Amino acid sequence: MKSEKLQIKFFAKPNPHFDVELLVPVFQRFIRESSFDELLIDVVDYKHVKHGPGVVLIGDANDYYLDEGEGRPGLLFSRKRHGAGPEGRLREGFARALKACTLLEAAPEFSGNLAFATDEVLLRLPDRLNAPNEDATYTEFSAELGPLLDKLYGAGNHAIERGAPTPEAFSLRVKAKSAPSVAALLSTLGG
Repeated sequence: MKSEKLQIKFFAKPNPHFDVELLVPVFQRFIRESSFDELLIDVVDYKHVKHGPGVVLIGDANDYYLDEGEGRPGLLFSRKRHGAGPEGRLREGFARALKACTLLEAAPEFSGNLAFATDEVLLRLPDRLNAPNEDATYTEFSAELGPLLDKLYGAGNHAIERGAPTPEAFSLRVKAKSAPSVAALLSTLGG
């Protein structure tokens, strides 16, 4: 895979008691408390955009969204640059996304009303130059992703579905037969 850019989305479990208005101060607290081992800069509120980016925690190398795409809220990790090398970029991306999910689930502001499902994961490569939406990208990316999914869910316990055809950015959807906790998946990756 040639692209450094990577997006990973874990969908939120539906909960009518979750208050998205609390997200901006939670993300601001994450910046103040240096909750991530990276430079985080600002929080942007796009909640007014239907099925849009929601609320974004902007970083130098990575952004974290409570994304509303597809009309389904979820934590979207988006790496822009400075990722791990080819041997670790997917593991690192999953670890960062799962850490963000863990922090959000534990945020006292939400009173336990935000949780993430792990049996479906959306992955995108928003880099049409280095990851065009074509069969060669699918073959290369699936070969890199497969061993990581086997580690997370067990061999044969997941399926990979290719996303929409071009002109959309390349995407895959992972569907797992089980839904381990966010913490269990993060532990499998070494925390």
